Amino acid sequence: MGYNRQMLMRKIKLLILAVLCCIFQVSYASEEFMMCGLTISDAIATSPTGIVAALNEISGVTASGTITYDVSTRTLTLNNARVSFTGSASVLESKSTYSTPAVTVQLIGENSLHYNGTGYYCAIQLSHYSDLTITGSGSLTAKSDTYFAIHTAHGTLRINNTTIVAESDYGMGNNSVGGKTYINNSNVTVSQLLRQDYVEVTNCYIIAPSGAVVRSGMSSGGYGIDKKGASGNIVISTEEPVNTYTVTLVQPEHGSINVTESVNLSEVPEGTLLHFTATPDANYELDTWSGCAQDGTITVNGDVTVSCTFKLKEMNVTLATPTNGSVTVTSGGNTVDLSQPVLYGTDLVFTATPNSSYKFAQYLVTREGESAVNEYTNPMTLQVTKNTTIQVVFVQKPSYTITVDQPANGTIALQETGIDLTSVEEETILHFIATPNEGYEFGAWSGCEADGSLTVTANATISASFNKKAYHVTFVDFDDQVLKEEDVLFEEAATAPVDPAREGYTFAGWDKDFSSITAAITVKATYTKNSYHVTFVDFDDQVLKEEDVLFEEAATAPADPTREGYTFAGWDKDFSSITAAITVKATYTINTYMVTVVAENGSVTAKDADNNPVDLSQEIEYGKVIFLTATADEGYVFESWENYDETTGLTVTENVTITANFVLKPTGIDNIFSNEKVNKVLIDGQVYIIRGDGSVFNAQGAHVKIAY
Repeated sequence: MGYNRQMLMRKIKLLILAVLCCIFQVSYASEEFMMCGLTISDAIATSPTGIVAALNEISGVTASGTITYDVSTRTLTLNNARVSFTGSASVLESKSTYSTPAVTVQLIGENSLHYNGTGYYCAIQLSHYSDLTITGSGSLTAKSDTYFAIHTAHGTLRINNTTIVAESDYGMGNNSVGGKTYINNSNVTVSQLLRQDYVEVTNCYIIAPSGAVVRSGMSSGGYGIDKKGASGNIVISTEEPVNTYTVTLVQPEHGSINVTESVNLSEVPEGTLLHFTATPDANYELDTWSGCAQDGTITVNGDVTVSCTFKLKEMNVTLATPTNGSVTVTSGGNTVDLSQPVLYGTDLVFTATPNSSYKFAQYLVTREGESAVNEYTNPMTLQVTKNTTIQVVFVQKPSYTITVDQPANGTIALQETGIDLTSVEEETILHFIATPNEGYEFGAWSGCEADGSLTVTANATISASFNKKAYHVTFVDFDDQVLKEEDVLFEEAATAPVDPAREGYTFAGWDKDFSSITAAITVKATYTKNSYHVTFVDFDDQVLKEEDVLFEEAATAPADPTREGYTFAGWDKDFSSITAAITVKATYTINTYMVTVVAENGSVTAKDADNNPVDLSQEIEYGKVIFLTATADEGYVFESWENYDETTGLTVTENVTITANFVLKPTGIDNIFSNEKVNKVLIDGQVYIIRGDGSVFNAQGAHVKIAY
């Protein structure tokens, strides 16, 4: 029974194993390897038209070259193949798993896989836990415009013995922690290697960026190769890196430097031997090298700066020892020793000083390779451009006769004493003094310099001219205002301006004679005062006084005039400064008087001739006529006036007192006029009393009219 159970279990295990094998075979047979979303099946791989033709049937694909796939060896061969894709899939995608063998991409020639769409897809995608090997003698450019160039997705990427360029912002790697990358004996260029669990570089070198290394401890993700903060792509090469250095050429003044070898001086391999040549500008020569040997060579073992200096060429200047004089040589004010070479282009100044009784004649200048040249200028400036020999010649001075021709209107004298003018040595300096006669001044020299000096170089006649002096004549008015100015020659006459005018005055002539001018003078105008007629008149134009008064002087008024009813108030014009004929009139103010009215038991009012009220409390002007009206208080009646005539009124000529008399009012007409003969009349039913003097009263005794 136990045996049977064991046999049963064995059969079950064999059955399970067979099932697993079937499952494995099915999985292996159905594993997908895709390009641009197309599964590379046996039928496609072995079709007569091939994979490239099948890819070109897909929208968004452009494929060329040769692409084959060996299902039995799981090898995809790219032979000068170029595939670009814009659709929704990676260009090449491996979906192998742990249970399937790795896929190999074999490269022949130059190949390119390019995703240039807009989705997040790659040139090469390792899905799940794929194991992909890229190898071969050719090269591959894997490029994605939007995502990773090669995405591992927890898979394992092996790059063996080939050349890969991964172009994208993401480079190669994973978008989360995971994936392994092995690079062996290959050339790889990539922007970054991102979030890999493990990175291994064997049999090749990280040569860029400088200092980049494989990062250790990548289980937490991050960059697989540490760029050490440097920028630029990661470059892995099978060639061991060689140190390079920068050689900087600093071009000097007055020449140039060149390197003989054809080499990039910013990347010179270590140990390179370089040869430099120095080319000076005209008239310069090499002085010394810096940064290299003095023969212009260097073996490069580090960064270095190479330059040199140039100096002016040196020349020999020889000065022959002179006779009868001496020579000094300077440059820039400093004495030059001609026993030493002189730099090219130096300006030398030669100053020849002759002995007594000798003079400089010439310099004889001979430049190397040229004929001698005579120079007659002393000092002489010579620019050194060749080896040069210089001689200076001095000769004895001759003597000359100097004649002084004495001019008119002045004299000439020699300032120096002890000199015989009949025999004066050449180059002697003489000074002549010109003295003009009175009224004259020096004009010009003849035969010598403008300052009267003469450097004797030949026989000469000295003379001078003298000119009349000119004197300044100024004509001014009485207030010193300038009327005219002129310069007048000695003893000649000045010309006066037009006779000036002055208000209130008559021009009388000039205060000085100017018919023969001998000095600067000011001539002033003189004047006599004008007189004006002044007439004083009364208010009625009656002449009170007449007189003639000088300009701007005061007139004398007559005695104050009188006028009845008026008070003299002065004159109508100011006559304290007479400037023209005038008539001065007397002025008056009218007198005023008080009219005093006494009116007991009544009141009095006044009006003028025009019936205008008059205020008797104020003074009244002389001659005014007023009329008075008396009004009795109650119980009284007006009786009479004192000092006032009702008929003519009052003409005011003095202070006056007028009295209005009022009496008690009588009880009846008979009582009022009981002692007087009166007439009674009836007018319009009213009774009136007419007194003997013609005055009229009403029945109550009130005065009605002065005269009937």
